[in-house]
Amino acid sequence: MEKLNFVAIDFETPTQKHNSICQIGIAVVENGEIKENKSFLVKPPYNQYDDRNMKHHFIRPFDTIDKPTLKELWPTVSSYFEDRTLVAHNATFDYSVLIKAANFENINTSKISKPICTCDLHNRAGLADCCQEYNIDLSKHHDAACDAKACAEIYIKYITEGKKEVTKTPKSKQQTKFDSKQTDSYLLQQNKQDADPTNPFYDKKIVYTGDFNSISRQNLAVRLYKMGADIDKSISKKTNIILIGDNPGPKKIEKINTLIESGVNIKLIYENELLTILSEFPVNDVSGHTLTGKRIYFSGESISKADTNKRLKSIGAIIETTPTKFSNVFVIGDNQTDEEVLRVDTLLHDGFNIPKITEAELDFIISNDKNEREFPDVKKDVNITYDFIFNSSVKKIMPVQREEFTHYLGQKNIFIYKPIGDKNSLFQCLGNLGAVPVEYFDPNDIHYCWLTESTINKLRNGIKDDFIMHISNIYNSSACDKFTYKFILESEVLNFLEYRAKESNDDILIELYEKYSESAYKELELIDKNIYNQNGDELLEECIINGVKFKEGCNFTKEKGKTILRTSAKRTWVPSRQLRDS
Repeated sequence: MEKLNFVAIDFETPTQKHNSICQIGIAVVENGEIKENKSFLVKPPYNQYDDRNMKHHFIRPFDTIDKPTLKELWPTVSSYFEDRTLVAHNATFDYSVLIKAANFENINTSKISKPICTCDLHNRAGLADCCQEYNIDLSKHHDAACDAKACAEIYIKYITEGKKEVTKTPKSKQQTKFDSKQTDSYLLQQNKQDADPTNPFYDKKIVYTGDFNSISRQNLAVRLYKMGADIDKSISKKTNIILIGDNPGPKKIEKINTLIESGVNIKLIYENELLTILSEFPVNDVSGHTLTGKRIYFSGESISKADTNKRLKSIGAIIETTPTKFSNVFVIGDNQTDEEVLRVDTLLHDGFNIPKITEAELDFIISNDKNEREFPDVKKDVNITYDFIFNSSVKKIMPVQREEFTHYLGQKNIFIYKPIGDKNSLFQCLGNLGAVPVEYFDPNDIHYCWLTESTINKLRNGIKDDFIMHISNIYNSSACDKFTYKFILESEVLNFLEYRAKESNDDILIELYEKYSESAYKELELIDKNIYNQNGDELLEECIINGVKFKEGCNFTKEKGKTILRTSAKRTWVPSRQLRDS
């Protein structure tokens, strides 16, 4: 026990690439006792996350946006890894993650040795199974500190009490993309036309269960359909054949045994025999076609939709009645209704960039089996452009009219990215309107995003600034699948604030607004000295500031000894990062 010194480690990863880290867990063991157990949140590269990972550890982008990167954290944690005996559960994974993440950050890993693997010591049993056998707490599974501590306790008991035989829990049946619940409805409608009546599946009621290694379930369903089979979702006394793959459903197996014991004649066919039958009774091959298994939605009027649908079904495509984030192709016909346009555009705005094709393109793709165009499953990737905000059927701007005394900001969270000027004054001004300004973008909790003139000008020129990239990256890596946030213009809100303060004679709001305005002007430190006159105390009649032309009487005036910039004769120009960005 005195020599049992090691560090148990665990990593939570933000993406499926497993080459970055969002949480480090450590448990330091000295003389057989856990002396230290802690975790560290880490900001992964670009703070990107995958939905699947977040569902495991519940760490989200806003949890790490302000945390140190692995490079920044390394001086603090390196002593736990370098020249240490390390232990991990599934050590190959953890070691690989650490080395890849460290290499990305140019961190020297020469003093890090590969961990002892408690998973290998127990015949590849999972952490939960080992903890159950050794009676170890794992109540916060997928928290790195909890998992590291559990790993440490497993290894201590393995050394001090001897190895225990751990019963591995069978992996839960993983639902394939095209299981019986997702099989398109047309495949469940028997079609004996053109089918070979001598094949053993012809006019037979067939149910399949489990995962097949050599054929996708969607492809199998299409082949059975073309062989004249009557595909069912559930087993009954009328079922003739059951196709069984790996990890069949326990309830279906129980139902099969009950029916067979009661005398029902059901034939069971396993994958090897299934493949033999399919090879002996071939149908028009559907496995290699570009559109096999792809979900297709028609928008607008179609010239020959009935014939096209029939051709699509023959190659195993799935025809949708409503566009969804799982769609693979949008076929755009003539005379789209406003509702159809909005449906498609909304999905595009949510970040699902599903390709649009014409009927002519679809006809060519169907007719050419060797067509090289591919339609992979679409991953969320919102693309915020100038047109995205200002020129789409999906309205993204929330107007705040100066002349209207009412507004829509009450109890709404407004995300403001790196506000300039006196932040407290600005936030108090917005709070006076009932709004809730925040400096972090939580995709589940934001209503409006604060849009500056600087960002608008850059988007107009095809440039995405840090603000746009920030919300894009966090949304894309989040579990949210609807980009419901609207943008409010900085200039409109501040003009409204000024108008409301003066019209209501609200001295407190006036003072806060003026304090913010003055502080914002003072932050405009990058104005070229050439814009001042020789005395250096006021703006010249005409000047250029960072490429933006200002002219007295046009967009700036001088009132009571102060320089007032304006966007028009009636509206005060709002101090913005336009004068700060190079």
